[in-house]
Amino acid sequence: MNWIALTVVGMALVLTLTRSAWLGAFAVATAAFALQRRRVLVGYAAALVLAVISLAAVAPTLWPTYWQRATSMVDVRNPSNYDRLCMLWAGGQMIADRPLVGVGPAMVREWYPVYRHPTSVRARVKHLHNTFGGIPSLLCYLWLMGAATALTLAAYRREGGRAGPRGDLYLGVLFALLALNVAGLFEANWRDTEIQRWVLFLLALPACLPATNPQAA
Repeated sequence: MNWIALTVVGMALVLTLTRSAWLGAFAVATAAFALQRRRVLVGYAAALVLAVISLAAVAPTLWPTYWQRATSMVDVRNPSNYDRLCMLWAGGQMIADRPLVGVGPAMVREWYPVYRHPTSVRARVKHLHNTFGGIPSLLCYLWLMGAATALTLAAYRREGGRAGPRGDLYLGVLFALLALNVAGLFEANWRDTEIQRWVLFLLALPACLPATNPQAA
């Protein structure tokens, strides 16, 4: 059953062509492998390099669409990538001018023409978001993620780690938060309701579950 679920999720990741989700999945796979096989991390890295070389040899012919999508992540000549760099620059200028509370909710679009880099591809903003309303909101978000991670790790260790009755559940929470934040470096996931509601559930999960060991409560 686990392999069936993994296959379905993997197919969804591949078919959506969402590069940020690919990176999040890669981060989770690496963390899971490191947890499972710490002693063979060098072998994992070597196998990863070999897999990339093998894909580079056959993917352009067999799966040109996916190969082009994957390689475009590191292609600065790609107009979409370059425009994102220009948006990053503009966002940095906004933060420099208003570091505490930012430009305000839903105001990036209005201010972007003022801060827009002269060589940017698009005249209007598309991928620059003020998900966090300045430094206070960012600190609150980091505290939220850090507190949930600390609670989950504490419960995971207290209940016996991977051998415990909820080991897989706690690891699932940690891996999901890892994927969210890695993918969130390139996409404003936190502002999407369909993602945020599930994340809020995950954040609350370690605090809601009763301890399996009564003495640990």
